[in-house]
Amino acid sequence: MRSFKFGDETRNALWINQENMYIVDEEQVKNIYNKVKDLTINSFEGKTIIDPAIDIGDKIIIDGKAVIYQGEMSLAGRFIVDIKSKIDIKQKQETTVKRESQKVVNRRVQSRIDQVEGTITTLVEETSGNSQKLTQVEQTLDSISQKVENIEDLTQTVEGIKTITLENCVEGDLLELHIFGNNTVFNYLYPSDDLFPDNALYPYGDSRIQIMNFPDNSEEGTIKIYELGVTEVLRQNSEVCDEFILENGQAKVIRRVNKSGSTKAKEKTEGLGEIKIELKDGTNIITIQNYTAKLSAKFAFKNNYTDIFATKVEMNSSITQTAEEINLEVKKKVDENEIISKINQSAEEVSIQAEKISLSGKTLNLADNMAIVSNNFNVDKNGNMSCNNAKISGGYIGVPLKDRYDLGEANLGIEDTDGTMSSWINGRGFHCKTDYSVFHADCGSNPEISIGSGSDTSSIKPTGITTPALTQTSLEESKKNFEKLQNGLDIIKNTEIYKYNLKSQTDGDKKHIGFVIGKNYKYSNEITALDDKGKEVGVDTYSMISVAYKAIQELSKQNEDLEKRIKELEGK
Repeated sequence: MRSFKFGDETRNALWINQENMYIVDEEQVKNIYNKVKDLTINSFEGKTIIDPAIDIGDKIIIDGKAVIYQGEMSLAGRFIVDIKSKIDIKQKQETTVKRESQKVVNRRVQSRIDQVEGTITTLVEETSGNSQKLTQVEQTLDSISQKVENIEDLTQTVEGIKTITLENCVEGDLLELHIFGNNTVFNYLYPSDDLFPDNALYPYGDSRIQIMNFPDNSEEGTIKIYELGVTEVLRQNSEVCDEFILENGQAKVIRRVNKSGSTKAKEKTEGLGEIKIELKDGTNIITIQNYTAKLSAKFAFKNNYTDIFATKVEMNSSITQTAEEINLEVKKKVDENEIISKINQSAEEVSIQAEKISLSGKTLNLADNMAIVSNNFNVDKNGNMSCNNAKISGGYIGVPLKDRYDLGEANLGIEDTDGTMSSWINGRGFHCKTDYSVFHADCGSNPEISIGSGSDTSSIKPTGITTPALTQTSLEESKKNFEKLQNGLDIIKNTEIYKYNLKSQTDGDKKHIGFVIGKNYKYSNEITALDDKGKEVGVDTYSMISVAYKAIQELSKQNEDLEKRIKELEGK
């Protein structure tokens, strides 16, 4: 609270109007008072002759007494004034404004002109119980700066004896709880003065508190009991006392008084571990269950920032302008988390710093030869882009008809560390080539997929597969359900082999040789291949070769038997 008043017991006093924007601190009022405290000013009403050079507010002498000139001047041969100069006596007043709620709000308005330093400062400030607001503009020969601050303390502290009421609470943990010793609080009870079951046996729960919650200001409340774990009475010696403290979810007892009642030379702290006391929305009443003592509690109340359970919010913005640059800054600090956005503009560059930057509009125009530079994404002045990762949606990538690597067409390529392109995609297909291997998928007029290493290259074309070697998996560990084939020769005997052309061929093309899968043709399903729906769609070449291999074994056996039989007949 600001109170600008000075005087003495003779009722000589100086009072400064609370709306005066030029008198802003106590020292100024004191200096003014010391200058005028011995000045005598008299009231006067009437007409008198006056020097025309006198201005309103000047001191004039009438009948030997000092009077402040306030009146109207007229010329009637001589300059005559009609003076009405009364002095109003005002009693004690202070620069305090009270609202209807009787909440004290202190406001300060200051405007200062310093011709020596060449500065003009304007300040408006308002301070209430839980908030502080300030705007300030300062102008010098070199700069203009503006600052706006808004600090909100979103917590309240309530004190009382035995029971305290926390109103308008936000759901969450109690921020602080203090219980002050008085030589009785938490003094453990015994069955009687001469009955002790054991020196270490005390009734459990004698340091309990209860929290009664009335959600949405309802008449019926709910009660929850908390055991604080204090194992010894909290003592007091005059103004010094032991104290239970719960802060940031951790409980402790500070011992300042000895058991004898004297004050400790050095206080001692006893840790009680973690205790979280839950508050509900609305009104919560905290009561020491079995004792009476002074206690206080700090809690977060409902406010504009209730959804983030903030205990303190600071918001600041500032603008500073000089001949060389303009700086804008906006800060928001919620408890310990701070967010800052900045814009700095100079003749050379404009820098923007923010958690998020949003640009709205239909077109973003960048000047010719403008580059984009960052840690993860870059575009140079020639339009060459580099980035760590890319995800492109929309289904289309356009590559202009420009060949950087003399490959004869436009290419979307992947460079090696030495800057050469080892993989590329163009209108003909996908290509990958290194010093050791090559992969090539050509979808041009002669479509082909080829892969190889050195001189060993395999290719797939519409006319067939060309490869130095074709290996079918035959390792034991990749197979199961083994069963020996017994009738290889029968399978071959029951399969008709045809010469034919594919329907995609002309009648004059060379014919293929093989069996035909169809109801009018003889074939064995032992050597057919199935699709994912179980339909026969072609030949299993490996099975067919294996059946032929088995048939050769059977024919070889028959041949051996015949040779043996011939020898037996010749011997007879």
